Amino acid sequence: MTSNTPVAITAKTVVYLPDRHPGWGQKSEPSAVSYSLACEGGWADQVYDRLADWARTYNLLDDIEKDEEAELPNWDEFMATLVPADRRLEAVRAAFDDRDAIIVDNPVMLVWDTSIRGGETLRDDGAVILDDFCNPVEDYTVHLEVIDPEGLGIDDPTDWRAWNEPISGPWRGLSDGFTVDPDDDEPVDPTDGEPYDDAEERLLRKAGIDRSSVWDVSTPW
Repeated sequence: MTSNTPVAITAKTVVYLPDRHPGWGQKSEPSAVSYSLACEGGWADQVYDRLADWARTYNLLDDIEKDEEAELPNWDEFMATLVPADRRLEAVRAAFDDRDAIIVDNPVMLVWDTSIRGGETLRDDGAVILDDFCNPVEDYTVHLEVIDPEGLGIDDPTDWRAWNEPISGPWRGLSDGFTVDPDDDEPVDPTDGEPYDDAEERLLRKAGIDRSSVWDVSTPW
């Protein structure tokens, strides 16, 4: 779920960058970021400097910078006290250097799990062996996790402890995935990215959101 409304902006606010991607290490796909992520990654100064430069174009820093000893406020205070509410999205877009950036109200994480169960084996005499772990079937399942500050009081998306499966609402229990059964006529190849992408897109459609709401994808492999 995304928003273009002038909501309160903090270091923990999640922002989706469709045009520019400085955030998640070596990943090439556009993704969600936050100022707290920039602080962890060592590129927060760039973001803050662009925000300050944007503010100067509207003369928002004149009173502060008249005092040579005064310091600019931190990100949260800057956004709350210096940026007009109707220009907060504009300020975010300037700070993250993406004119199409979107504020994400309810970010999600896609979390993958795998499990192995016994398959079916047809013996020479025609009997079927059920749950045969000599013929294993692999299930790959993806579910949603959301930021749940009520758990440990943590709401920073960069902290893995902030994420939990929904315990209520329409997203509770939602999942998708695929099965790798070597006995299928055309078994799914788990080394190919397509079945993962397809399952993720199906899950997002079930949830009524799109890729712009995804903070990250977590895998056990």
